[in-house]
Amino acid sequence: MKRMCMAAGAGFLLLGLTVSAAAQGYQPSSQARLKDAYCSGFFASQPLPSALRVIKAEGAAGRTMYSNNELIYLSQGRDAQVQVGQRFQVVRRISNTHPSDAFKGQGSLLRSMGRLYRDVSWVEVVAVHPTISTARISFECGATMAGDVVIPFEERPLPDFNFRTVLDPLAPPSGLAEGIIVAGKELFRMVGDWDAIYVNLGTNQGVKVGDSLRIFRSGRGSKYLSSRSMGQGQLRRAPGMARGYDFPRNRSDLPREILGEAFVVHVDTKSATAIINFSRGEIHAGDLVELQPPLPPQVSLTVVPASIERGGAATLSWAAKFAQQIEVSPSVGPVSRRGTQNVTPTETTTYTLTASG
Repeated sequence: MKRMCMAAGAGFLLLGLTVSAAAQGYQPSSQARLKDAYCSGFFASQPLPSALRVIKAEGAAGRTMYSNNELIYLSQGRDAQVQVGQRFQVVRRISNTHPSDAFKGQGSLLRSMGRLYRDVSWVEVVAVHPTISTARISFECGATMAGDVVIPFEERPLPDFNFRTVLDPLAPPSGLAEGIIVAGKELFRMVGDWDAIYVNLGTNQGVKVGDSLRIFRSGRGSKYLSSRSMGQGQLRRAPGMARGYDFPRNRSDLPREILGEAFVVHVDTKSATAIINFSRGEIHAGDLVELQPPLPPQVSLTVVPASIERGGAATLSWAAKFAQQIEVSPSVGPVSRRGTQNVTPTETTTYTLTASG
């Protein structure tokens, strides 16, 4: 006798089934990459411990820069409880000052956010000695250097983001926390798609990893000093302009301009690192951001085959986005965002996926 094995999907905020990816065809990735989460740099409101550092690499006489798979020596060992198999992150403190501000007050904002660190690499300890240890570079964002700071490894989530091909240029204000793009990665002044940005919103304003930020510019125009002086000067001299017409500046009644979106990959008390996932044009240090409401979970759950002989097996496949807790019932329990599992029901069974976010 055949028994039916059925699957249903439900979200805590979004109910019903979504169409499976196979039916939709190719879909661009909408989950952060390793380099987004682990190579974008971050601000820390308090200085990181710096007792453990990179000394040098094996056989690196005359070299101060080391690359993936090289063996390096660390400044602490068994006496400091360093253990074989322990993983660490290598970071580098870099200056968060610039000879001149990109916008008025940029320097003071950078200082108020704390200390700026560059993500460098991951290392894994392969041998320990009383006062030093040997580690292998297993992942790199850039060259590891003698003197770099080594801190305990912390998993960083790879958040989902809302993939867009178009952005609403007339989107109303969200009414949530607002901040400013203080700088791009490496203190870049102009940024675009897939660039990292640092904003002055953090956990103090309720920001968390995975949050979405809308990037906009007020009707008064960009705060970016070079853009304001150059653009307005050119327009005042543009051929064909009506005689006696002055290009409007600092008008408070002009609507804001929606520039793009970004998703948060790292957060501290006073700052966050975000990745721009969509831009409509050039974005500057000094442009504004606002926190957007969280997106409801999106889920799919399928079963193959849909019917089995008693004692047979079927395969459940699921995917969920924008969810913190995901569970498949009955019998399966908490699961990751994507996965499969074989099931052998003894009677007609409905499987339900519940995602909360």
